[in-house]
Amino acid sequence: FNHSVTGESIKSLFMQAIALAVAAIPEGLPAVVTIVLAMGMSRMVKVNTIVRKLPSVETLGSVTVVCSDKTGTLTQNKMTIMKVYANDTTVDAKDVDLTIPEFELLTKGMMLDSNASINGDRYGDPTELALLDFAKKFNISKEETENNELPRRDEMPFDSVRKMMSVKSEVLDVPANAVISRYAYQSTESHPSIIFTKGALDSILAHTDRIMIAGQVRAITSDDIEKINNAAKSLAEQAYRVLAMAIHGSDGINENNLIYVGMVAMIDPPRLEAKPAVSKFHSAGITTIMITGDHADTALAIGKELGIADDISQTMTGKEIDECSEEELQEKVKTTRVFARVSPQNKVQIVKALKANGEIVAMTGDGVNDAPSLKAADVGIAMGITGTDVAKGAADMVLADDNFASIEKAVEEGRGIYANIKKTIFYLLSSNFGEILVMFLATCANIIQPLSAMQLLWINLITDSLPAIALGRDDKDPNIMNEKPRNPKDGVFAHGGFTFCLFYGFIIFLVVFAAFLVPVLIGITHTAYSTSNMAVINYSEGIRWTQLMEAEDLKDAITNTLGMSWDDIAANGLSAAQLAQVNSVLSANMNKYGQYLTDGSLVFDEARAAITIFEDARTMAFTTLAFAELFHMLGMSNLKRSFIHIFKGKNWFFIVAFGAGVLLQVIVAEVPGLTNLFLGHSNGLCIEYWCYSILLALVPLIAHECAVPLLKHKDII
Repeated sequence: FNHSVTGESIKSLFMQAIALAVAAIPEGLPAVVTIVLAMGMSRMVKVNTIVRKLPSVETLGSVTVVCSDKTGTLTQNKMTIMKVYANDTTVDAKDVDLTIPEFELLTKGMMLDSNASINGDRYGDPTELALLDFAKKFNISKEETENNELPRRDEMPFDSVRKMMSVKSEVLDVPANAVISRYAYQSTESHPSIIFTKGALDSILAHTDRIMIAGQVRAITSDDIEKINNAAKSLAEQAYRVLAMAIHGSDGINENNLIYVGMVAMIDPPRLEAKPAVSKFHSAGITTIMITGDHADTALAIGKELGIADDISQTMTGKEIDECSEEELQEKVKTTRVFARVSPQNKVQIVKALKANGEIVAMTGDGVNDAPSLKAADVGIAMGITGTDVAKGAADMVLADDNFASIEKAVEEGRGIYANIKKTIFYLLSSNFGEILVMFLATCANIIQPLSAMQLLWINLITDSLPAIALGRDDKDPNIMNEKPRNPKDGVFAHGGFTFCLFYGFIIFLVVFAAFLVPVLIGITHTAYSTSNMAVINYSEGIRWTQLMEAEDLKDAITNTLGMSWDDIAANGLSAAQLAQVNSVLSANMNKYGQYLTDGSLVFDEARAAITIFEDARTMAFTTLAFAELFHMLGMSNLKRSFIHIFKGKNWFFIVAFGAGVLLQVIVAEVPGLTNLFLGHSNGLCIEYWCYSILLALVPLIAHECAVPLLKHKDII
């Protein structure tokens, strides 16, 4: 069991190897990071964001562009019809007169050309709900009209390409619907039928060849189209959303040769929280882009109100996107802030163009057709209320309240979570680096290891874990949204992070090694112990030197272990390292040498003092390391501010973690039984050594306070 070169036992070498391995590996890191992420998910839920894919939390901190739908996300999704245009005239909704044919056709036709309901529970698209609410003001019910007067016989659903919806209704009660029946298809075999078509104005006009003015139908002219477009533009510039309607008398449902009737203008007020959120994004270096199916003028008016865009030059339509090459689109998206009349495919094109420019893109969506753009984005965000299951399945996260402000809060939380994870990693790695230096240099210097494997496991799994969790649940920096987005190519150790870990690790090493030397410098007076003053203590009675001369088996064991003659031992004495060597061999053979040992050790009167010094030194190193890492936690909470801010914040877990760490360390260092397990002896530290330990442990915190002015403008975390 002896090493042929150094004379150290294999057991001693094995224990040193284990201690080095324990020091090198941050055992608590995987568990702590997982716990921090789980706590982060809980914080995201509190801001109405449900994270489906964990990596997206990290990506949120890098987002440079947020592409958001307008309706329901930037706006309240509460449509109200404010104005009606027909007969070349715009009137307030409250002044509509249903005795005028165009107004009757608009009111009933748009109501019937919908799939919403306000009979009992309200359900359906907000735009269609607004049409039903408008008809209800004139005591017209969709359900009663469909059941008794104008039942639906066929439908062409809305789609994002046509941007129209049509229904075919049969006129059962002709007298009650004299105006409608006048333009219906007259069948000899059944009741008259009429087609109502509603949709985007440009789509309606593209399928129109006639117009109704004052109840009369005639061919539509370029002047008519210009008047209609000018009226629509005027309404759109006031942030009204315009919806047009046309009719057609036909036996079969189709959308050709339509008769233009008029249009309604509705308002969807911006969310009160949206504008401040856009402003916060701007401060955070994040560009907000609005994407909508509305007219460009309507979209721009809302964009101006929210602070997204300033000028018509910052808008672009889906048609213009289709006409652009990839290179042209990449150039245009650099300055465009509002995209109008876009299709789902256009959204994918926008995302790809932005990503080609090096942007990190977050995209919102709610429909089935939005799934491709959600997947194409770096972070896909689905709507929790209006979103389809397909959209939610394709997204990385879901907004529980469909609110744009929740995206801003999610980005803020995402940045905070990532910063906390970095703080946790830096804390654990810098602490471990200090431990590695202590153990490695002690091994290289061939001195007794200052820390045992058991002590290092206690530090890494217990003492470090609570502070690491406290850092992981720390309050986010109040100025975090004034910083630019993080470069996704930057690793954890970017901007001096690795140097930071080395610096604090080296400080911890110096502190622990100094603590290890304190008892030695204070108490040790001998480097060797003369055998002339030596006695073997056998339980309660001492065995004098003359008696030792008769213990031939013990003498042989000592000389064989050290490879020295007894005369050399008698002349030169034993060093502390040699004594430890002897004890290692003797204690492994208790049956043979137990009568000479006390507590498993061969003890000499002067050597006993050295052993006590060594025990105190190890206890000092262990306790100082634990306290140093607790104080290190206080400094790590914020590299740019004094640790005093902890007591002003809401993270009470810092105080709990610090207090629990101190209490647990005092217990293992002073409570009998636990001291034998962790320290290898039953002696605690004296008050003097406790004071030295605490003073040395404060050094990392003092170093942090001195470094605050230097780190204030750095982006380490």
